[in-house]
Amino acid sequence: FSQDEGLIKPEYLIVSKRVSGVGILGGAKTLNFSSSELDELRGQSFCRSLGAFTASQYRVSCNLGIEGLASFGTEMFFESVPDSYVDVDLAQWSFCAENLVIPIVLPRSYLAIYNFGFAQSQSLPKLSEGLVGMVKLIVTLRGNGLEESFPAKVVGFSNRLNTILVPDSFIQWSNKRFSADADTSPTRLILEVHNPTDDKIVAYMNEKGYELEDDKLDSGKATYFLKITSFVLLGIGLLICALSFYVLLLSIYLLVQKNTEKLRN
Repeated sequence: FSQDEGLIKPEYLIVSKRVSGVGILGGAKTLNFSSSELDELRGQSFCRSLGAFTASQYRVSCNLGIEGLASFGTEMFFESVPDSYVDVDLAQWSFCAENLVIPIVLPRSYLAIYNFGFAQSQSLPKLSEGLVGMVKLIVTLRGNGLEESFPAKVVGFSNRLNTILVPDSFIQWSNKRFSADADTSPTRLILEVHNPTDDKIVAYMNEKGYELEDDKLDSGKATYFLKITSFVLLGIGLLICALSFYVLLLSIYLLVQKNTEKLRN
């Protein structure tokens, strides 16, 4: 009961706007959340707290390898959320401009994809979580006429957030340095809710044209139909109880009428 990730734990939903052909042709701005939309979402009864994803507005490439084993590079991206929404130990989750080592949190599903998909098909070594933390990472950032490389380290794996996370302080610092004029309004939100199967969530998301990751929206629809079925069964049960009580009273009345003479004597 004293731990956030125990049996009774907070529930989180990842919210984004629905992508359509018009949205793609119209540009990324159509997918951003305005401040009024954020305030409206915070005011909903099912919302306990709301945080925004902040994306990197510059190019990111990463080179990684283990001494004596294979090494390779890839283009990637960074996102951040407020620290309270990160589901790893925050002891190493900090960024200091004087000590430029970037802490990174990866989705645990990425490691499974690498081990059982990419590594197996390319005859590369499989990696454990502890071994990934020992991998040397060099991250190169490009933008605003600058190109700089920084060491980085994987400090944990997330089950909650399906993105490449870095501290929010680093995203704010790097966006100002490598992309000063970029639009940093959020395109994805993380929503802490009281009950993820609340049918009010389904109605609101459908009305606004928002999408939820995972199957939480389907769970909400199933809960809505379950509630309807429960109310129907409850009504039938109350009707049966009322009829049973009426039959009981009628039986007592008939019994009394049948034995009126005996009772009088």
